[in-house]
Amino acid sequence: MFGERFSANSTVRIFPFRRSFALEKAIRERRLKKPQKKRKEEELEARKKKRKFDFSKLNSADRRLLWDTSGEALRFLGRVIKAPEYFVTADIAGGVAEPDMTGQIYGAYKAFNAVMPRAISVSYKPDFLAERFAGTVKAGLGVRIITIMKETVILLFRLRIVKLIKLYRKL
Repeated sequence: MFGERFSANSTVRIFPFRRSFALEKAIRERRLKKPQKKRKEEELEARKKKRKFDFSKLNSADRRLLWDTSGEALRFLGRVIKAPEYFVTADIAGGVAEPDMTGQIYGAYKAFNAVMPRAISVSYKPDFLAERFAGTVKAGLGVRIITIMKETVILLFRLRIVKLIKLYRKL
């Protein structure tokens, strides 16, 4: 269990371009490109130079504005992801040490498989002698660019941009 590998690949397509990301490669590259440590004095100076927001200057109206803005951002994400084109395909094989528990898992799979949407496809092959599960899971999510643009325009109209700019300058 501990010696198994985990990998994740993602692909982003914005017509006509395509970009693929692999989790294993990114982790390997980060390990190779570790930055050298700065001296402690340089770090202290860099921290002093950084401008920090002073949230003690916020009054109740400012906090309410930030709360409303975060709510609008969450609603934006919900509307974008509301009706995407998605699919999930899983091929799983295996079982647990007790054959009766493997049979119960298979029965639960059959019960849930009947009510799953067409976009979700799960295939389970019980192995009454195996004591572990193995398989592959593929998932995809597609959101149309026109949907993102439309929802962005709606978000911009709903936000109180002038008040947000004033709040930013205040902080």
